[in-house]
Formats: sequence, structure tokens, C-alpha cells
Amino acid sequence: MREQRLPTAKELQTLVDDSVPPPGPTIDSTYFPGTPAGDFWSSTPLAGLSSSAWFVSFSSSAVTNVNLVASTYEVRCVR
Repeated sequence: MREQRLPTAKELQTLVDDSVPPPGPTIDSTYFPGTPAGDFWSSTPLAGLSSSAWFVSFSSSAVTNVNLVASTYEVRCVR
């Protein structure tokens, strides 16, 4: 069985569907049914700050990098 991991910010951003207006979820609900319109962690750390990482918002399509990794967000694992 293949191990699962968090996607990089770039991988996660490829799931954003810009044709879906906010408040979303800004993701193709045919392929990803039940995805909440929330923020999803990536595995990409913010350079120089081990306590922060990039995340993608599926409510606004934004990619943001200033939240502490101790914050509670959704995850979507990949293989």
C-alpha cells in the first residue's frame, strides 16, 4: 500500500476551480464531493519560519502563508 502525504502548495492549488464563485467550495464537487469551503494545509513550509506553512482556501481560492502550523485546518492527502 502506498503511503499518503500532504500535497505541496502547488499541487493543492491545482485543485482550485476558479469558475466556482466564493464562498465556494472553489473545487470541482463532481470529483471532490463533500469538500468543505475551508482552508487546507499543504506540506510547503514558509521559508525561514518552521512554525508557518502555506495553505489553500477553498472558500476564496487564495493561497496564503502566514498561519502557524498549530492552527486547525482541513487536510487532503495524496499518494
